[in-house]
Amino acid sequence: MGQHSINNYKGKFHSSLSTYMISFIRERNLYTSKDECVELQYTMGQLDRYLVSIGYTKKYLNQESIQGWLGSFSGIKDITLYRKYIIVAKFSRYLCEMGMDSYIIRAPRKLRHCDFVPHIFTHEEILMLFNTADSLRQRSTQSKSFILIMPALLRLLYSTGIRIGEALNIKNEDIDFDRKVIVINKSKNGKQRYAPINDSLEFILREYLAWRTKIKKCQLDKPNAHFFVNFLGNNPCLRAVQTWFKKILDQSNIVIKGDPETYRLHAIRHTACVHAMMKLSKGGMNVYAYLPVLATFMGHKHINDTEYYLRLTLEMYPEILKIDKHLTPDILNKLSKYSNMNYEYE
Repeated sequence: MGQHSINNYKGKFHSSLSTYMISFIRERNLYTSKDECVELQYTMGQLDRYLVSIGYTKKYLNQESIQGWLGSFSGIKDITLYRKYIIVAKFSRYLCEMGMDSYIIRAPRKLRHCDFVPHIFTHEEILMLFNTADSLRQRSTQSKSFILIMPALLRLLYSTGIRIGEALNIKNEDIDFDRKVIVINKSKNGKQRYAPINDSLEFILREYLAWRTKIKKCQLDKPNAHFFVNFLGNNPCLRAVQTWFKKILDQSNIVIKGDPETYRLHAIRHTACVHAMMKLSKGGMNVYAYLPVLATFMGHKHINDTEYYLRLTLEMYPEILKIDKHLTPDILNKLSKYSNMNYEYE
């Protein structure tokens, strides 16, 4: 989302807070992904229309207006409603920073503690996904197809554990092969962090670059150009990548057990964290001691977000972690006391 798209949206806000909404979107646009900005604009548009419908004229958000807007949604998934809570809370904080004493709402506990449990791919299933992506790329003849980036993209997601939105926003200048790191500038939390490049990932990324040099479109090698593109030099949107992942999953012969919705692209990030914990445990490391390191690796704002993966690992691979079950609940309770209970599953 660039400045052009923000300007096109100006005429679509009509409430008393329209000016602040546009400036809020413009600021968030500096460090959020394209798809996140689309969601933000859509949600702010919903809020704007609601405020107009009730004749709201204040230059701040009060508790009644926020609760009324959130209460107007019915029949939507908990996770969707939760994201609306998060967006309106961020907008209220922004208004407070602008000197407007706005009410900041917290999402109900039942929404923050979503029951959704992602599928954790086995090592064998990860290899099946990689092999299928490689095969589909070799057979592809369409220049517009984004299957051409999928082998490198999937390996990047699994190797680094970064979010798909963060991966698609990587620019050429963000990849430093000399230091073996990728700079994540547009992160979910708005903070810069680094993702490591191991030897196998470096080989895959350089292989992808060798293929990309064959594209005739100029300026693809500019520092601020997107790293992942198709044969036409276009950066993919999230939906296109998700569609291709679904095709890869369908053709990989992975047996779907339980809810198919848990076999989503984002599950690779969850898998990366759980597999990292498994590797630490097999190496004789104390997983609890490494939670702060894993939190940094995953880009988590709160250590409890990382501890959620530990719970998954305990449930799915108890024989691997070999942790005294009598000590585990006490340790988890202590972790909960020192962190904000706000699972984001991201």
